[in-house]
Amino acid sequence: METTQTFEALRALIQQQRDADASPSLARVMDALAAINGRKLTKRHHDAIRDAAGVAVLIGPDGTGWTIQTRDHATARDGWLIRLSWQTSVCPVVDVDAIRRENPSCFSGARDRNAIRDGYLSDPDRIRAVADAVDKYRDAAAALASLVDYPNPDGWLIRRRFADADVRAFQQTIAEFTS
Repeated sequence: METTQTFEALRALIQQQRDADASPSLARVMDALAAINGRKLTKRHHDAIRDAAGVAVLIGPDGTGWTIQTRDHATARDGWLIRLSWQTSVCPVVDVDAIRRENPSCFSGARDRNAIRDGYLSDPDRIRAVADAVDKYRDAAAALASLVDYPNPDGWLIRRRFADADVRAFQQTIAEFTS
């Protein structure tokens, strides 16, 4: 029963992340920028870009260069920021190819991440295997908590050194105490 719920939740999470990386608002902004490709971005273009985005965006220098970003890019799941130029003193000339090349996390990286997600979404057995592992991990974490939590004063250290460690750190801990 648990694995079915975990399976559905995992599939929904992967799909949600895929949809966020696809970013329709960013695609619309890139279409608006393509319309002025090769021309200097000026204030008269800002309204067209904001209208195309369909979400609140900020356009202009941010202290390190010219950017277009969703107002909540740092906190929203589907927020984004693209750098148009590293110069802050002059309006940049729009170069759509350079924007795609200089902002790989929004373009080629997003395509790569979504290709991996598509592989999971098209293979239910793979998601089910992850769901089974998550359920086993959750059960093991609960069992460990019942053994090492309060009043054990070293519970946090046991968790950090043995349970929450990656494989290399775990092996180092074992070697440290057995040699």
